[in-house]
Amino acid sequence: KAAQEFVLECINLLRIIHSAHDVSDGGLAVAIAESSLASGLGASVTLPGADALHLFGERSASYVLTVSESNADALESVAERLGLDDLLHRIGVVKDDGRVLITNGEHTIISAAISELSEIYESAIPNALHSADAVLSLS
Repeated sequence: KAAQEFVLECINLLRIIHSAHDVSDGGLAVAIAESSLASGLGASVTLPGADALHLFGERSASYVLTVSESNADALESVAERLGLDDLLHRIGVVKDDGRVLITNGEHTIISAAISELSEIYESAIPNALHSADAVLSLS
């Protein structure tokens, strides 16, 4: 609840957040990818020690936020005032290069063009339905 109040205050009162995406459906990597799909902007993210659970584990009350560099300190000040500063982490930057890059500090984990991610995202349900039709037609 405190995280939601923090995000709402920063969006509605301070107007310093450019975008916010929850991490509850698909995890951090999916939230970053969906944010890039929605904005058309890329991202370069470093998550030291990240593993599959860290990238795809679904967590309620967790968010990916974007804010201009000039407002990053203000965001951190609000988090500190609300006692959430230990939960707020700078993980990367928004890029205008059409790519999503996620590394663990040593290795590239995800490197994909937004157009590639869009095709995968848009074809997921039709592909699943097609696969189901093929299974049903064999029975």
